[in-house]
Amino acid sequence: MDNKITKQRIIQKLSYDWLKYIGVLLLVIIFWVGIFTLRFSIKSHEEIILFTSAENIAAKESKKALGALADKGIKKVTYTVYSRESQNYQSILQLKGLGEADLLVLSAADLDSMDCARYFVPIDDAIAEKHIPKNIQFDIYKKDGVGYGVMVFSKDDENYNAQLNFNKLISFGEGDDYFLVINGMSQNIGDYSPTGKSKNDAALFAFGFLLSEYSE
Repeated sequence: MDNKITKQRIIQKLSYDWLKYIGVLLLVIIFWVGIFTLRFSIKSHEEIILFTSAENIAAKESKKALGALADKGIKKVTYTVYSRESQNYQSILQLKGLGEADLLVLSAADLDSMDCARYFVPIDDAIAEKHIPKNIQFDIYKKDGVGYGVMVFSKDDENYNAQLNFNKLISFGEGDDYFLVINGMSQNIGDYSPTGKSKNDAALFAFGFLLSEYSE
């Protein structure tokens, strides 16, 4: 039996099996793309998303936070800005704010119209003790006797605003008081999340970092 390998036989073999070889090659490519994606993609607990209904975010200042937050394993900070005056604001607040964000900076008017107990993490003694700086007497937004937000801008009290540097990061305008709140649906709030993991508490860390970084 002639088993000699010739150029003609190789060409003939490839002409019969070329689809199979292409299929194997595609599977190898898909496998390595999948490995690369799993290895290098940013996971949900490595990203913090902040939504605000204020007027603007200072781009240069917003980048500073990432360096400090990196110590907590946070690789990306995303800011979503959507003014209350914008069209379809309520839909965007539900979709991008409550649906995706870890932290929100919202006006008093926003909070007044919302079911805070449903959407936000209450500021209990543990959060106050660990994450709210003691050098400033922060005003707390309360509903039904429960605190939900820390005031980061006052529309009337310039002495209060003088203690803070939040206007370096966020342009608030003059229309309302603004508060920093923690989204109760975030997966990055440790034991406060019904479905998240205790160790994934980056949102709480970022909450405390922002209050500390932008206060005297």
